[in-house]
Amino acid sequence: MFPLFAVLLVGIRFVAPSTSAALSIQGHDTAALDAFFVFYAGLLPAIVAVLVAVHMFTWPGGFGWDRWLLLGLVLTVWDLVFWSGEVDPGYRILRGPWATLPLGLGVTATVLTYGVALEVRLPRGSSRSISREGFRALYGGFALASLLGSLRFIDYRYAFGTLPPSGWLWTLNYGPVIILCSFSVYFWALLAVRPASGVAVAVGPMALPLLGALTGFVVSQGLGGFILSNVLAWGGAFEVFVPTSLSLAIVGFAVGAFLATALALRGGLPDRGWRLVIGGVFVTALAGILAFSGTLASLAGILLGLTCAARGLSLRGSRSTEVPDQAARHPSEG
Repeated sequence: MFPLFAVLLVGIRFVAPSTSAALSIQGHDTAALDAFFVFYAGLLPAIVAVLVAVHMFTWPGGFGWDRWLLLGLVLTVWDLVFWSGEVDPGYRILRGPWATLPLGLGVTATVLTYGVALEVRLPRGSSRSISREGFRALYGGFALASLLGSLRFIDYRYAFGTLPPSGWLWTLNYGPVIILCSFSVYFWALLAVRPASGVAVAVGPMALPLLGALTGFVVSQGLGGFILSNVLAWGGAFEVFVPTSLSLAIVGFAVGAFLATALALRGGLPDRGWRLVIGGVFVTALAGILAFSGTLASLAGILLGLTCAARGLSLRGSRSTEVPDQAARHPSEG
C-alpha cells in the first residue's frame, strides 16, 4: 500500500494546477481551492521528510550515516535557503540575472548526492547490474533535467546583452522531457527487446510502446493536445514541443516503454520490492522539475521516489535483477 500512498501524495500536487485551471474556465471560484493547494505544496516536504526517515530507520541491515548522506543534508539546507529567496525576494541572497542559478544547482547536486547515498546501499551482485544502472539513470536523469530547468531561467539578455542561439533555448525548454524519455526507451531496449523464438514473446515488448505512441498521437489532435500539454507543463514542468502530434507520441512511446520494462522486471524482484520500484519511478515522474516556488515540493517528491525505488531494490531475495551482458541479449540461453 505504501507505493500507492506515495503516488497519491505527490499526484495531488501534480494535478492541482490543471484542476484549478479547468474549474476556472467553467466559471467556478477557485480562490479557496488555490489557497488549499498552496498550503498543501508547502506541507508536502514535511510529510515526505517523515516518510523518508521511516524508510531509513527500517532499511534492511540498517541505513547508517556516511559522507554522502551528510552532504545531502547540507545541500538540502542550501536549497531551503535559496528557495526562500525565490518565494520572497526580500530573502534573496544573490541578485541579478543569475539569481535563479544557485537554487537550480543546489537541487541538481542534492538529487545526485542523495542518489549516490542510496546507490551505495544497494546489494552488490555481478559486475554488471541492470538494477543499479537503472537506478543511476533515474536519479541522474532527473538531476540533469533539473539543471537544464534552472539554466532556462537565467536572464541571458541582461547578462550577455543578447540572447543565446535558438537551439540552446530549445534544448533548455524541451531537453528535460527528451532526456527522461530517452532513458526510458534505452532500458526498454536493453531489457524488453531481445531475440526470442516465440512470436508472442517478441511482439509483447513492442505492443505497449506502440500503443502509447498511438495514444499520444490521437490525444494530440485538437483540444486534447492542448490540455495534455498543459497538464504536463503545469504539473511537472514537462514542456513538450510543437508539433504536439510528434512530441506527445514520443512521450507516449516512452511511457509504454517504461510499462514494458516494468513487466520485464516482474520476475526479478519480490512482489513488495517490485511495487516499490515501479511506484518510486511514478512518484519521481509526478514530482516533476518545478522552478521557483514549486521547487521544494518537487525536490521532496523526487527524493521520496528515489527512496521508494532504492528500498525496493534492497529487498531482492532469491530472485535477481543482475543481468549479465549475454543474458540481457539472449535470456533463452540461460
